[in-house]
Amino acid sequence: MASFKYDDLREQYNKFRLPFVRIYVSGNDIAKNKSGIGIGHVDVENTCGYEANIASFELFNTFDMEHSVFLFDNVKKYIVLGSTVVILAGYSSTIREIFRGFISSVDFNFTQKETPVIKVNCMDIKGLMMSGTYVKQLTAMSYSDAVSEILKQTNYAKLQSANASTPGISSMGDDKSSMITQLEIKDTPDKEEAQLSGGNTTGGEGKKSTTDRSIEMVAESDYEFVVKAGKKFNFEFFSVGGIVYFRRAKSNDEILMEVGADTGMIDMNVNYDITGLASKVVVRDIDAGKGELISAELKLNNKISNGNYAKGLIAGIERVVIDPTVHSKLDAENRAQYLMEDISYRLGTLEATLHGLPELTPGRFIVLKGLGENYKVKFYLYAVNHIFDTDQGYITKIVGKGSSVESV
Repeated sequence: MASFKYDDLREQYNKFRLPFVRIYVSGNDIAKNKSGIGIGHVDVENTCGYEANIASFELFNTFDMEHSVFLFDNVKKYIVLGSTVVILAGYSSTIREIFRGFISSVDFNFTQKETPVIKVNCMDIKGLMMSGTYVKQLTAMSYSDAVSEILKQTNYAKLQSANASTPGISSMGDDKSSMITQLEIKDTPDKEEAQLSGGNTTGGEGKKSTTDRSIEMVAESDYEFVVKAGKKFNFEFFSVGGIVYFRRAKSNDEILMEVGADTGMIDMNVNYDITGLASKVVVRDIDAGKGELISAELKLNNKISNGNYAKGLIAGIERVVIDPTVHSKLDAENRAQYLMEDISYRLGTLEATLHGLPELTPGRFIVLKGLGENYKVKFYLYAVNHIFDTDQGYITKIVGKGSSVESV
């Protein structure tokens, strides 16, 4: 059963009349300013990939044409670099959060042919994590605890709401001044290994003074380390509405909603392409201490065509990877799973534009209908682009990835 139904949303949003956007900067609602400042083009790009979420919005009525100066005093509290930004969108008075991050840059745009505006550019928490390069040993004994250790450092802790470290509790939609509202850090497979070996995985009191399970950062940023950990164990690392996720890829298999030509779709393109697929992935390395081969392999089992030709074309095609970071059979299996999933989800690509739907968020499955009578296919929402414009209103563009043509 889907989390949302289009007909219910259409009724809730009064047939998508009166699109509405609201932006808070450090808790200050721009709409409540007394200087006549208006919000123009808003563009939010969210993804469950390793890229950072980004957003931008324009502020108009910010230029004094008579004196040829920007009205800086009127707008300054809405453009301070580093300020927390929360963007909500919807219709009439019903709105939902679509972005949470910080102001990364500001553009003052003047031209005699168009209205002067101030463009505010934003990034999510990943933008901060990309800064700096570190060489240090972490106290955690597993990669999931290492990710938690990084996100609980002082510089990130200052960005979190009071409930951010409490599982299952989120202040999303209420707290407008915190960049992180909740941490969803799931255990990586190596945590159980660390516990069985007697290592302390929390990095707290009582940890071993010496261990062969130490985890180090070697000339890399916090962002690079977490991405490396994600690829190692086939984990996703992304944020939605201030909730930071580090979890096994595509682990939330609940259907978000069904979409099709009868659900407010403006345009759509679906492409299936077998080039680049492989029938098998093999990951190998050598245990230098024991002189033994470490290896794991996975076969492609997804239905890639409604006939038998495609399967025959890729039969025998292998992707062999020599990975020096593989130190155990489990490491090899996790790496093979990541590679096979990455390859298999290159099969199908969905690109579509719909009426603005803030409910559409990356990291969830949707079902596409309309490719045939009673034929429905699953796609994983990889990217969601919310666009609010005074001319075209509110639209949502999506990119989905599919690994099978099998009907659900």
